[in-house]
Amino acid sequence: MDLVRESSPRKSIDGKKHLSEGSCSIQKIIGENDMYSLLLVDDESIILEGIYEVIKEAGMPLKEIQTASSALEALELYRKSPFDIVLTDISMPEINGLEMVAKMQKIWPKTEVLFLTGFQDFEYAREAMRLHGFDYLLKPMPDEELLSKISDVIDVLDHKQAENFMFDSMSATLSRQKTNEVSLILLEQMNRVTTDF
Repeated sequence: MDLVRESSPRKSIDGKKHLSEGSCSIQKIIGENDMYSLLLVDDESIILEGIYEVIKEAGMPLKEIQTASSALEALELYRKSPFDIVLTDISMPEINGLEMVAKMQKIWPKTEVLFLTGFQDFEYAREAMRLHGFDYLLKPMPDEELLSKISDVIDVLDHKQAENFMFDSMSATLSRQKTNEVSLILLEQMNRVTTDF
């Protein structure tokens, strides 16, 4: 379902294809079972349900897909547990998607955001960039293109997670080396003290 058009065929993306060829070692480092959480936000229920079904059927590496029909509902869910990815409409009643993301970033700034809108408004696009949105997408959009954008976000999250893992491993190794060096220095000092007596 192409967000608005029902007639186009659905294509799914294998959950493992989100990693590029150069990422094979990253997949081994962080584990194949690593999965992400996604929050979909749109006040148009037919679009929200359509996006949910397309993503669910694609078999993407998502442990959780939540939906919210308003920015206020999305913020309530987000306060309970921040999401790795947020795909949000911009034009919504009460609070728009841009204001919602600004509030989310105060809670947890590491969420990747895809803005989805039916408006080609330069001010929206500029504000989305100011909020460090991953991408600014226009409705209607073919399913394959939407899934590809989500896969791009997952790829970035995989790389960030691998970098964090490698940094933590290197920090632990350096810490052990420093501990060993300090131990050797202390042993040398103790040997000097004992030989002096």
